[in-house]
Formats: sequence, C-alpha cells, structure tokens
Amino acid sequence: MSLKKLYILFVFLFSQNIIYAQNYTSIPNLQFELALINLGLDDVQDYQVLTSSIDTVHTLDVSNQFIGDLTGIEDFALLTTLKCDSNNIPTLNLTSNIYLTHLYCSSNNLITLNVSTNITLSHLDCSYNNLSSLYITYILFIQLL
Repeated sequence: MSLKKLYILFVFLFSQNIIYAQNYTSIPNLQFELALINLGLDDVQDYQVLTSSIDTVHTLDVSNQFIGDLTGIEDFALLTTLKCDSNNIPTLNLTSNIYLTHLYCSSNNLITLNVSTNITLSHLDCSYNNLSSLYITYILFIQLL
C-alpha cells in the first residue's frame, strides 16, 4: 500500500472516531448519579453521564436524594427549573445555568449559593439553610427563612 493511500485511510478512520466520540459530564457524587439513573437520564453508574442526555433537560427534581454535591449541573444547559430540596449540599454554583427561572433548594445545609448570573431567575426558595454567602443579582420572589 502506498504512503498516500495509507495516509488517506488513517485520516478516514480518525475522522470516523471523531464523529462517534461522545462527550461526558463528570458526576462525582454517587447519589446525584443514582438520581439521574432513576430519572432515566443515565443508565450506568460510572460517575459520568452523556452530556447529550442532560444538555436539553428543562426541569430537574432531585429532592430528598441524600445528595452532597451537584457537580455536573453546569452541563444542564437549558435547565429552567431545579428542585434539590432536602439534600446535604453545602455549596451550589449555578452561574452556568443561565436559563434558570425557578430554584428550590431549601433544607440543604447550604453555606454558599451563587445565582449572580441567573438574570432570568424569578423564584428562589433557599429557606432553612445555613447561608453565609449569597451571590444574587435580581429575583422577583425570594423566600429566606
């Protein structure tokens, strides 16, 4: 086989691998991944989820799941409603979730909450937490108890 044909074959095979390559989002918290599996957004417990399975999700309810970390939530690109009440999440950074309109994160032991870039956020319930830092721009309705 000539060098030219070998090069063309290599380029073809390499380009096919790129086409079929899958992007994954890291989900380091077991309970968060199990919640995604229970919701049908993942099917294998391997601390990752196909990004294409979550990047079009609009509403996510992972309340009461014993979750301690929502790392990976940043790839829920179209998320508008997040319900994560009654977990054990100390820090929540939702600055990448720019379409978020409703956030329910009460009873979470939250210390830090950052929604400073969520300009579409109209409802925030972060009651019954231990907030020492709240980064916020504008909210139509906020409940802090």
